[in-house]
Amino acid sequence: MDATAVNLEYAIIDVFTDKRYAGNPLAVVRVPASCKLTQDQKQNIAKEFNLSETTFLHEPKEDETNSWSVDIFMVNAELPFAGHPTIGHRWQQSSQPAFWL
Repeated sequence: MDATAVNLEYAIIDVFTDKRYAGNPLAVVRVPASCKLTQDQKQNIAKEFNLSETTFLHEPKEDETNSWSVDIFMVNAELPFAGHPTIGHRWQQSSQPAFWL
């Protein structure tokens, strides 16, 4: 599926704080199982958000229950792992369940 033909749900969250507009901002993008984003598309989306990191949470396919995969991008590169995006997207998944339905 072409990324221009799909609306991706996303949230901007503030990690390491309980105050709005404080902490370390993070974009969390939900990618439906039916959507195939290329690395270049994810990189461009991260550039558009222009935050230190953007996470892409890929929904599991029907036969892969509970197997969300995660990609983390900075504005100029993909990261194999980073603490603040990992903590942030897990917080988003656990505290905002309606975002994941």
